[in-house]
Amino acid sequence: MLKQGRAMRVILSLVMISCTLVGRVAYAEDHESVKNLVDKYHQAGDNKKRNEIVGKIRDTEPKTQGDIELLMKTAEREDIDFQNAALASLRQIKDPEFAKIFHKHSKKGEVKTRVFSIYMLGELKYKESVPDLIEMVELYDKQTKQNKPADAMLGLQAAMTLAEIGDERAIPVLISKLGKMDYMEAQIIAQFGAKALPQLIEFLKISKDEDANREAYNAIGLMKDKNAIPALWDLAKADIKYSSSTYIHSLLNVTDKTTTPTYDEVVGFVYQHAEENLSLKGEAIEIAKKKADIEYLNSIVKNKKNYPPFRKITIGYLGELKAESAIPTLVEALKDDNREIRQCAAKALENITGKRYEWSPK
Repeated sequence: MLKQGRAMRVILSLVMISCTLVGRVAYAEDHESVKNLVDKYHQAGDNKKRNEIVGKIRDTEPKTQGDIELLMKTAEREDIDFQNAALASLRQIKDPEFAKIFHKHSKKGEVKTRVFSIYMLGELKYKESVPDLIEMVELYDKQTKQNKPADAMLGLQAAMTLAEIGDERAIPVLISKLGKMDYMEAQIIAQFGAKALPQLIEFLKISKDEDANREAYNAIGLMKDKNAIPALWDLAKADIKYSSSTYIHSLLNVTDKTTTPTYDEVVGFVYQHAEENLSLKGEAIEIAKKKADIEYLNSIVKNKKNYPPFRKITIGYLGELKAESAIPTLVEALKDDNREIRQCAAKALENITGKRYEWSPK
């Protein structure tokens, strides 16, 4: 199973590497056809010439269906550098008319070129491929990953492509895979933003699966869609004690001076309710660090009833911020009952003053 997992990561990484090899596109009168370049590669007598041709292929934009078919064949059968050059060339295609060719190749052929073809369907926003992509995602589960790693790779790329296309038909099947796609499903569903939010909320009302629920909350927390702000704000205010922090995390990512609520209003809400929700207090500490709110950070350290890891993290932040006004609090923390608190206080004081402070390890 470990070997299969490594194989999956290798193929996906090779495809993505090829997708980032964006070079100079060959245009105008010096443009040489893909077929001529491929023929020259096979006729080249040494590696230097082959490498030059590989570079030209990588920089050449396919112009015809024949070019695409030849490059797809090359990506399956040639050496790895030539394969990646072919895929990098194909990556330059922007004309949606060619999406049909990638749709065809997404259904058959080598796994690598199928994964790449599915990726290109997302780049070209080819909605006609959505039913086939959904079918691929439906095949993905933990057992498939173990017994049919190729299907798992295709399903994972199909899920990412569905998010790129943004077709709402994909949302139910993606939600059904929460907790089953190697922790990537939250990032994928989050891309749908406000479109997916109502279905995620309904899912959380009935689901008993802890892994799936965790990923559902993660998806909400990762949303960066301003259209979701009103619903997220209502949810945050309605459930302060339990799940508010998830919605707040998303709101902190998408609000600004122009939104309702504004970013500052969300920050004020976090400070106001930090004592009611441990996760909100964690958010408050991170906000205070970002704003260099020394007074708030100081208060976290002073209150020994606070969660020890929070006090420890906050002491570290005071040291990073070189908060001289916090020195008395940190000196007092050298006598704390918690060994780690004492140690962190000594380190923070050294960061602020440049002097070493003794602390008792016992």
